[in-house]
Amino acid sequence: MRNRLWTFLAAGALLLLSTPALAADCDLISTRTAGTYTIKTFFLLDSDTAASTGTLCDLNTFGSPEFLRYSVQSESGADAGYSVLLWGRDTSGGLQHQLGAGLLDGNAPFERKSESLPAPLPRHVQAQSFALGTATDFDVIAEAWIRNDPGNAPVSSLEAHVILCGQADENGTIFLGPATAAFGGDGSDASIGSTACDALDSATEATADAPILTDVAFGVVGGRCHTDGTLGAGETVAFTMRSATADTSPEQTCTISEAESVCTLTTPTDTDVAAGATVAMEAAQSSDNSDDNLWCEVTIAIR
Repeated sequence: MRNRLWTFLAAGALLLLSTPALAADCDLISTRTAGTYTIKTFFLLDSDTAASTGTLCDLNTFGSPEFLRYSVQSESGADAGYSVLLWGRDTSGGLQHQLGAGLLDGNAPFERKSESLPAPLPRHVQAQSFALGTATDFDVIAEAWIRNDPGNAPVSSLEAHVILCGQADENGTIFLGPATAAFGGDGSDASIGSTACDALDSATEATADAPILTDVAFGVVGGRCHTDGTLGAGETVAFTMRSATADTSPEQTCTISEAESVCTLTTPTDTDVAAGATVAMEAAQSSDNSDDNLWCEVTIAIR
């Protein structure tokens, strides 16, 4: 379970993705930089039961974060409830702030949240899951964003989410195009299996791909991909983010395998997608299913 996490990240976003095995809650997963920030990603909760409470993590371990972001994933295929809590500088201070709480739909098993920490800054964070039906296998990953030069005024990045979707090709490769109409804010339906999504895929990349921003370059921070099909033994769908008919740099890829329905892309690009460049998601399926629907959401950031 711990190697199936996603961290929804951006110079303003957070994503879960293929993390290494971790020893315990509060373990540091990775450290990276984004502009004026150092970003420390850490494990917050691994729940293999329907209801559990994670360890109280001391944020002092990770520095003095200006922002805290988190991602939640339920892999059980059932609904799950969660809450992410920020506590005072010591545990006796009691609950200061609830960063987020909600319900994960087993058919769309992700939630993410980004928020500035309230003043005075809470120094502890804790995640909880609670039982809803048979929900199990519940993960929370968090990011502490620490400003490298605290004397500078806060600088935020523009972040946005882009959907790429379509239908799978049985034992073949298909390219999922971006839902540009929905990205443009016209209210178009871009849900998995929708008529609009079914029209966006093609076996020819140049037919499926399209630019999403024509006036500015952007980075791809990460993402998540989902199938509504049921994969059996030996069946997989491998996703690879593409731009201008080439893999993004570094390569961003994830794979859905037997009895799974989701995977996450965790590695942010260090080379921006050029203004006006096309994007697509390559999906290579090894399966007897010919009518599975595929849906990816990626986070982009203009830094």
